[in-house]
Amino acid sequence: MLESATRDQGNWTSVRSIYRDALDRLLTDYPTIDLSTGQREELTDTWQRLVPWPDVMPGLSRLKQSFTWATRTPQR
Repeated sequence: MLESATRDQGNWTSVRSIYRDALDRLLTDYPTIDLSTGQREELTDTWQRLVPWPDVMPGLSRLKQSFTWATRTPQR
């Protein structure tokens, strides 16, 4: 999945799009699982509703005391 998203580095691909493509490909392997478009959308967005482990925020806060946080995008 990720290889196909990174192959064309000229275009930006959202992680949500990667997850949705992976779900669609997975469901073609299991034709007995019939999900509506709405169900697929809800399942794709499930990762956004996950609750982090209790030690994540304190750990990130400690790291922030010594390091700068930044997002990274591929160089073009």
